Amino acid sequence: VVAEELGIDVLDVGSTTFARVDLRRGFEADSAFYVRNEPRVRGRSRIDLAVDPPPDLVIEVEVANPVLDKPALYAAMDVPEVWRLGRQGVTLLRLQPDGYAEAATSDALPPLTREAIDRFVAAGRSLPRTAWLRSVRAWVRGEPGRTGGAVRVGHIHHPLLQYHVRSVLVAAGHDELQLRALVGREV
Repeated sequence: VVAEELGIDVLDVGSTTFARVDLRRGFEADSAFYVRNEPRVRGRSRIDLAVDPPPDLVIEVEVANPVLDKPALYAAMDVPEVWRLGRQGVTLLRLQPDGYAEAATSDALPPLTREAIDRFVAAGRSLPRTAWLRSVRAWVRGEPGRTGGAVRVGHIHHPLLQYHVRSVLVAAGHDELQLRALVGREV
């Protein structure tokens, strides 16, 4: 929903099994998504990690103490971002040269923070689906009643997100002068 509202193409590959023969390892996440690399795998019926990039985002739902050290496995496969949803909330992990480090915001979907994801998960347990979807959309749009800071085009510092916002505005028929007026600077 967040990606849709921001005009970001995302490929949800679900719980696909990914393997790398050269590492003799594989994984099957609870959910996996291509965001930045979505154009590189779009339309593929089979993703081969020997030639294709790993998913940009993997989500693991932990219901018990994990038996496997999945972050180490994901790091070996070069997965840039992992979200671990557990009883204490979500933990966002971003790949660094020496493994994963906790992050406050998502790199795959920049407006999302740990706190926002925790609120969405909690609301998803109590709200009817359509009410939940409306609340998430309102959050992204910065509408009244939303908690957190609004996503404003002029304050987007993420290059991929700038590109997507510019593409949406151009598709809506805005020319360069209108874009600068809307954004407040060149995009």
